[in-house]
Amino acid sequence: MVNTLTTTRSVKGREHQDRTDGRSRRWRVHREKRRTELLKLAREAIAERGAGASMSEIAAQCRTSKSVFYRYFDDKDGLKRELAEYVVGRMGRRMAEAAAEAGSFEETVRELVVQYLGQIEHSPEVYRFVVSGAAPQGESPVDRFCQAVAQLLVDARRRHAVAGQRIPEADEQYWAAGVVGLVRGAGEAWMRALPPADAGEAPAASRDEGPEQGGRPPLEDFVETVTAWVLTGTRPPGPR
Repeated sequence: MVNTLTTTRSVKGREHQDRTDGRSRRWRVHREKRRTELLKLAREAIAERGAGASMSEIAAQCRTSKSVFYRYFDDKDGLKRELAEYVVGRMGRRMAEAAAEAGSFEETVRELVVQYLGQIEHSPEVYRFVVSGAAPQGESPVDRFCQAVAQLLVDARRRHAVAGQRIPEADEQYWAAGVVGLVRGAGEAWMRALPPADAGEAPAASRDEGPEQGGRPPLEDFVETVTAWVLTGTRPPGPR
């Protein structure tokens, strides 16, 4: 015979567990949604206040308390890591899409340069903030992003290479890492031609517009320059 008492208890136990699991899932979804909202707000606050903004300034700009940010990100380094994941994740997806749609290797390189320099041009203070986080070599979101971009370059070269022009895999990896380093270094130097927002200058949003400042070439010109360096080799620039 079936023990009806045991069966009833088992059914009730499963129902209770289902309710508990449902609440847990809803809480995780709510928490993740709130975390994403805070990341978006923090990105806007840093773009306005500058990369040197304190947690108190970021929270005030977001119209919330510092304790709320600590609840989700532990500390400022935690916010830097998660904001870096968010920012470079979006940029990485745009780069992957651009590389997939490019019709040639040269077009792939140009599109990757456009995406990277465009991010610096649009949000220099956010870029400064996320690359300033401390992490072991190769383990930060920015390091992993650079590795992913290097792989995009390797894949593009293989996809568009003429038959018989393959090079050893190790050489491909060294070359791609060097290209990423060149573009990143040039981009950051180009970005530094503008003073940071916390140096007493105009807000970042207004400084990113207008003609050249102090010899800094505009985005379109610098994209062509850096793309040419990657494709044809670097050499000292001639007189303007």
